[in-house]
Amino acid sequence: MNITINAIELASELAERDLNEYFSGYMVIYQENEEETSYTEEAQEIFDGLYDDYLSWIKKFEINQKVDKNASLINCLYDHFKG
Repeated sequence: MNITINAIELASELAERDLNEYFSGYMVIYQENEEETSYTEEAQEIFDGLYDDYLSWIKKFEINQKVDKNASLINCLYDHFKG
């Protein structure tokens, strides 16, 4: 079975997941104004670094991992990269 992934979307999802999971207890991540919600400047810098790291890893390695049909693909890939 071949699985095609969008490397940019996957890197974004993983970076957002790490940012919320590991940094939300230490800093303000989101800021809101009348029209939108966005990352704070500090959170955006951390997200950008995480995103760059994940995108590099995704593009560097070919993943040949059998995915359980009941498991979330993003969780399988996350576990793979976190090793």
